[in-house]
Amino acid sequence: MKKQKRLKIRTGARTASKVQEKELIFKAKKIKKNPNLIIPKCEHEGRCAFNKIRRQISRVQTYADDEKKLTKLAGSGDQLARAYAATLLLAHSEKAPYLAVFRTPFGEIAFAMRGKVKKEKLIGVQHFDKPKWKLLSLLDMATKKGLHIYSTKKGLVCMGKEISPPDYFVREMISELKYQLKKEGRIFTCEHISPKDVKEGSATDDSYIKIHWKSADNIIAVCSKCASKKSNIVASINQNMAIPKPDKDFSVDVITDIKCQVDCKDCTTEKNMDVEEDTYKAYLNGTISDKLLLNKHKENFEEFLKTHEEKVYIMDNNCYGKNLNAFLDALNPTEEEREGLKVILKKIKKPVVVSKATPNKVLVMFWDEYGTEAIKAIVGDEETAKKLFESADTSKTSPSQILKEASILTKERDIISALPEYRTLPPIAKFADNIARIYMTQGKIDALRAIERYKGGDTRIKSVAYSFLLALEQGASKKWQYTKTEIDFAQFLKKPALKLLKSKPDEYHDNLQGLLSATGSTKKIIQN
Repeated sequence: MKKQKRLKIRTGARTASKVQEKELIFKAKKIKKNPNLIIPKCEHEGRCAFNKIRRQISRVQTYADDEKKLTKLAGSGDQLARAYAATLLLAHSEKAPYLAVFRTPFGEIAFAMRGKVKKEKLIGVQHFDKPKWKLLSLLDMATKKGLHIYSTKKGLVCMGKEISPPDYFVREMISELKYQLKKEGRIFTCEHISPKDVKEGSATDDSYIKIHWKSADNIIAVCSKCASKKSNIVASINQNMAIPKPDKDFSVDVITDIKCQVDCKDCTTEKNMDVEEDTYKAYLNGTISDKLLLNKHKENFEEFLKTHEEKVYIMDNNCYGKNLNAFLDALNPTEEEREGLKVILKKIKKPVVVSKATPNKVLVMFWDEYGTEAIKAIVGDEETAKKLFESADTSKTSPSQILKEASILTKERDIISALPEYRTLPPIAKFADNIARIYMTQGKIDALRAIERYKGGDTRIKSVAYSFLLALEQGASKKWQYTKTEIDFAQFLKKPALKLLKSKPDEYHDNLQGLLSATGSTKKIIQN
């Protein structure tokens, strides 16, 4: 059986104040009349382990007015009975000019030394009205005989060898925690946590401490926003219990705010979300607070991410495991950003952890080392990639912009070179040709911007412009800029406009001619 952890005792001495002296004498007179105040009430079946001690204390009480006999009884026999006799001597003398001071991690308390009695026994008897102190006189009993003793405002209660705290004790302990907790069944949470999430152990927007008080079958959860630097939930409850294995009555977890976004067969991240052993022990021993437990766990987890050698992607507390495509989908990059990021991130063998990230922000993280390879993924030519990388001024041009320019360069080289060339074009065809080429090389957004830049008054060109907007599914937002006549005509032109945008090189000339002819023009376009 694991021994009850004993408090480290440090004592000192000081002159008692009048208030302290008066209080100790008052309490000594109180237990003189009612010794049951220092003995647990048994609420279990079978023989009571305190029967023998009750008889010895009852015998001491019969000599309550015999100072000489009390002095003798304070020097021999059961330690608790000795402490009772020694404390009754205070009632006789009505003096306690000097007090010993007992210092613990939970604070200090003064008591009067009398007789040959252990300090813990004297403190427990003389401070029977203070739940956390009166248990000191019973800790050895709980350990040696395997008893479960609980200290409440109403008094001490022994539940025998079964770990079964009374319901009223459980309610009292929960109510005395330094938190405003809401209750749902047997789950108690702060206002920021859902009982459903706690029950399932699910991550929320904030990390939280989850404590299972096993013998009470209660779960207590407090988030990092609410967690106090001055509170330790387990210690607050434990200091009111004397049981053989207090550390086994609680399980403590920290549920991080890392949410799994993909299903992984073997989640290395989850394994390292467990509370580190030394931190766990320090919390159960009461040496660190709820807040410090959460902070230390966060520090340990961040250190793991820094030193971990396996690939994992985490963004804004969302974990994508090793799933690169899921991570890229969440970043929502452009086509060229995605290609560059894919090449770079495949080379990274350690965790990639970002917050409030943009594709460019992730590119910047690895650009110096892998920028050339990212550009090469776009242009397909290592020499060209090196030139673009070396000539780019990253203080003025972002990696995303460099990749975009590389994409335009590549498309101009591969696409535009395959399209027909024209020396002159009619105004409508020239406008349509310009929009189509921009769309093919620079994409939809730049094509829309080019359409916006047209400020002329040619009604047919405006109808062609709006037909492109319709083809690109952007007509509704720009409708107010066009007349009804222009819009109606654009509806007719939408099909040839879309056909031009999707042209293959060998179809381009005919499709450009088709759009021009659809506007009512009879002019023929001539290639170079």
